[in-house]
Amino acid sequence: MFAPSRSISPCPYKGISSYYHVTTPKKRHENLVWYYPEPVHEAERIKDLVCFHHGLVDKILVDGVEIPKEATAASDGYF
Repeated sequence: MFAPSRSISPCPYKGISSYYHVTTPKKRHENLVWYYPEPVHEAERIKDLVCFHHGLVDKILVDGVEIPKEATAASDGYF
């Protein structure tokens, strides 16, 4: 279940992001999902889309298919 968060963060390329908490049967994940309710003009395509902070959960399933984790600078243990 998604619940709105009070957290926001600015991005000079996309605008101001807002967050959701996600509650599963096992745990509440704070600020796990973010989105841009009013992205800057150049990023309009991301309006109404959400992004999951993959590093905070064991796995993410989309329609029953696991989405593989990508190694990025934000990944745990990447450096």
